[in-house]
Amino acid sequence: MDLHYEIEKYDFTLEENLQQWETIKKLKPKEMNELIFQNMIQQARLDNKMISSFDNNNVLQCKNLIYMGANKQYLYDYVSGIGGRKLTMVQGWLLEDLHNIRKEKHYPYVYDREISDIRIINKNEYKTLLDKFEKKEEFSFDEKDCFLLEEYEDGRKMYIAIDNSTSNMWVEEFLEKETAERYLKGENIDKLREEMISEDKASETEEIGEQE
Repeated sequence: MDLHYEIEKYDFTLEENLQQWETIKKLKPKEMNELIFQNMIQQARLDNKMISSFDNNNVLQCKNLIYMGANKQYLYDYVSGIGGRKLTMVQGWLLEDLHNIRKEKHYPYVYDREISDIRIINKNEYKTLLDKFEKKEEFSFDEKDCFLLEEYEDGRKMYIAIDNSTSNMWVEEFLEKETAERYLKGENIDKLREEMISEDKASETEEIGEQE
């Protein structure tokens, strides 16, 4: 080993790193606390390692980094921004798992396939999903999700629940937002319908009683 060469390379790297660190420090807003900025740097490091693990198909390391605090949403944004690049099968499995991770108070993350993020969408976004489904076009990762659309029908507010987590565009209409969310979180639709029928009958009975 050429010790002189190794020392020279080390000193050059150290000086280069110091220069880069000075550049990074300039990114800190003046009003921001130094500790908060340090935490942001650590978060960025975790997120970068997570993306690197994802690109290398390292599922276990990617999950472990999320347990350590890497931002799952940062990974979603990265996947959405990679354009037409096809994901590997392993990456697809990883995203399906991560998509249903929810944060808990007593443990960083827990897997639960019955619970998914529910996103509010507008009419145009809903139409886009329907068009892609009818044309049998492939959905993007962001479009494989559970959605809620608020509509008005005959002066009444309706909630259209769309479960596209499996690219099948299951759609149900509800009068109550809570019921729509329960459906999207995995509750049986027949059970929910029975509840709604029972509530309607109870409401009709009350109205008749008031009229008498």
